[in-house]
Amino acid sequence: MRFISLRTKNLNITMDNKPTVSICIPTYKRPRYLRRALESIVHQNGFDQQVEVLVRDDASPEQETAAIMAEFSARYPNIRCWRTEKNGGEGANEVFLIEHAEGAYVFFLTDDDWLLPDALTELKKIIAEHSDCTFLASTLEIHGERDGHISLLQSFDDSRVIPKEDVKSIAKLFDDFHTSSRMCWRRDAIDIEGHRRHIKSLYQHLYTIGSTALKGKTFYYAKPLVAHTNQNEMFWEYSDDYMFEGILKIIKDLSKINPKFYQPAFAILADELGQNAAHSLSRGPKYFFRFIKKMLGTKETRFNGTIWVDIMKKSGSLMGRVIKKRIKKALKKTWSPPQNEELFVSDKYRCIFIRMPKTASTSMLPQFPDMHGAYSPPTELIKKRAREKWGRYYKFVFIRNTWDRVLSIYLYLDRRMRDHAAGVDILKRQPKEWLDTDGDINKFLKHFYDKYGPAWIEDMHEIFYSQMRWIKDPETGKDFGIDFIGRYENLQDDFDRICDKIGKERVILPHENRTEHRHYREHYNEESRRIVAEIYKEEIERFGFKF
Repeated sequence: MRFISLRTKNLNITMDNKPTVSICIPTYKRPRYLRRALESIVHQNGFDQQVEVLVRDDASPEQETAAIMAEFSARYPNIRCWRTEKNGGEGANEVFLIEHAEGAYVFFLTDDDWLLPDALTELKKIIAEHSDCTFLASTLEIHGERDGHISLLQSFDDSRVIPKEDVKSIAKLFDDFHTSSRMCWRRDAIDIEGHRRHIKSLYQHLYTIGSTALKGKTFYYAKPLVAHTNQNEMFWEYSDDYMFEGILKIIKDLSKINPKFYQPAFAILADELGQNAAHSLSRGPKYFFRFIKKMLGTKETRFNGTIWVDIMKKSGSLMGRVIKKRIKKALKKTWSPPQNEELFVSDKYRCIFIRMPKTASTSMLPQFPDMHGAYSPPTELIKKRAREKWGRYYKFVFIRNTWDRVLSIYLYLDRRMRDHAAGVDILKRQPKEWLDTDGDINKFLKHFYDKYGPAWIEDMHEIFYSQMRWIKDPETGKDFGIDFIGRYENLQDDFDRICDKIGKERVILPHENRTEHRHYREHYNEESRRIVAEIYKEEIERFGFKF
């Protein structure tokens, strides 16, 4: 592709020093917005020779865009502009601008956004005070073009430095920066080939956000530097899966830098699918069923029951039972457990992790980047699918004191239900019936035990299954032959023993996804203590658990 520079020879001034900041503006067919963006820059108090502006027009059909770029590049020697003869998309635009930026920092501004007053002064101050940070982020001020509403997209309430180990905060920023504006990277930290690799996702800048944050430090500025235009015309359209596949590839790529990034990033991405389903349905049934087809064709979503419940819940209000029947029918036709998917198998360490809910598995799983699977107990059917590896690989599972585990499950699900405003039916019983227990496990146990009997708990949700389901086959009564049963209460020491057995270097386990609460004994009364003892009698006797 040939690029045409719009700078005239007599204005091609070389600055004595390299600029501090390169403001990059990819543009297409938006001359009115582009003028506003450029005006917001050149009228800043901080606009000087330490700031360069790069604009690249992606072959806009009208002449006004070219005229505006020529006007500003003629007036200001530190504004450089280019125009392509053929449209190549925003991703190619971004790569070109990064490659041509001469500043120590690269700051992106979309053509329909503008800098707020004193933004450059603040940005220079941030750069001076946080020169050790590879990514600088800020709050975004959003202006609705149709309704005039102004709001803030604020990731955190306060300004803060985010270390590369804080994957949850990085995942939050990753999700909040879908708009490719207000991003500021240290130029020497940008993986340009990684950015280029994800151009087709339309969110290639998310890779650069993640890679710079996971390799260095991030500074988040709680005040807005940029105003973003919303509800205006776009010149591209979401794919049928709302770019899910492309963003998922970026998450997987970033997880090679830090495997712990995958879980929080995927959880946030998956949480948006229900809303995407409802939006696709509002466009028409054909769009909705294309979306469903995409989700069924993606391994990470096809076998995730929570995602499907959320999709059905949020789309059901529009087409009700018809939609639900179609989804259930499609799931029934396509469901077939893949080889070894329900088992977490590491071929590198020749081991199988029997993953049980609420036994610190979230802390252990990232230590095996090649493991993928589900929480499902290792039934005989699944065991047969992995018969060869089952006999040769080292198998381990972790168990937890029954009363402690039941309390952790209850508090985890109760918080999750309330976070979703009781709108997500993650249980087979009605959410309202659950929420009426007021976060009190004693009310919860008594209510459901009295109403449904001792067998109700396993019918409530599979997370409540007895730990024995992960130890022996409920149909045959035979143990699965697991090599090592670790204890949650002795997590680090037992995990060290496993590492020594499989030839893996020892690591200090973090405590991820922890449900904070007082000691479990302080939550139970005598009646609820007895109910748990009756329901889980077998595992309590088998492992000698004491209250």
